[in-house]
Amino acid sequence: MSIQLSIELERRLEAVVARGAYATAQEALDAGVAALELASDPLPEAEQREIELLLKEGIASATESEQEFWAAVDAETDSLLAEHRSSARR
Repeated sequence: MSIQLSIELERRLEAVVARGAYATAQEALDAGVAALELASDPLPEAEQREIELLLKEGIASATESEQEFWAAVDAETDSLLAEHRSSARR
């Protein structure tokens, strides 16, 4: 299939590629078509409700603050680094 882009659409496509969002115009067009497919074929209402419920449950189950999360990440990173350093000395 061959498609003729208007000058305005071609300019907008080139601008998206120039910003570095996509490497080529073809990649940008592929992403645009994929977005149209998603928009035109939404999830059935029951699946959408299930996803929303699971998201709410996940949010409600959060037991640690962001600060606690990053402290745990730091501790794990420190532990891995110490383990690496001790194995490198052997």
